[in-house]
Amino acid sequence: MMHAELITGGSQELRRETLQKRQKELNASAYDTIVLSDEHNGTGIAAVRAAIQSLFRSPAYGPVRVLLIPAADTLTAEAQNALLKTLEEPPPHAVIFLETGYPDALLPTVRSRCRTVRLLPPETPPDEENETLPAFFGKLVPASPGETLLLLEPVTANREEAVAWIDRAVVALRRTMLRSASGNAGEGESAITGVRSAAYLKSLIKARSEILGNVNHRLALENAILSVKSS
Repeated sequence: MMHAELITGGSQELRRETLQKRQKELNASAYDTIVLSDEHNGTGIAAVRAAIQSLFRSPAYGPVRVLLIPAADTLTAEAQNALLKTLEEPPPHAVIFLETGYPDALLPTVRSRCRTVRLLPPETPPDEENETLPAFFGKLVPASPGETLLLLEPVTANREEAVAWIDRAVVALRRTMLRSASGNAGEGESAITGVRSAAYLKSLIKARSEILGNVNHRLALENAILSVKSS
């Protein structure tokens, strides 16, 4: 039996459902299941050590004790290092599941000690949505800082949605740049120049990296847009 699995890909909802499915497949009772709660500011070493201590106890009502780590990318580097020894030498009754949409945020030594389960990615957003994104950026051009923050509110609801929106925006901005260069800008694309598109593109890619590095997603995205507007 593999003692550690890294569940990635798909949507967050699908990954969390897979965690629950794995728990049921192992007949792990609720009492014998430890859930390391994800935190906005990163899950630290103290929480990991407490979870590991609990994991080493013998199962009370079933054959295994299970440690579930949702949003494993929020583990600090110190917390990941604290988890390493247990991943290398787990107690015989223990199984550990890590869930994340951003496996690259985990240390290579952590990833290498887990069997990776890659779920199918979410369906590609419809072309209609990608077509409306240039118009969205066109609205940002004349918007005041306060109006800009209001426009960004729907896409900064949570970390995963913010990163997914950035990914779609990058595709749309690149398309706008190509169409502008060829003189085939579509409706809504003429409001934003190729130079401005390039500036947003560069700023959003930087914001994505910051978010994956556990910078607050709302602040990173708002700063990315406002910094282009003020330049």
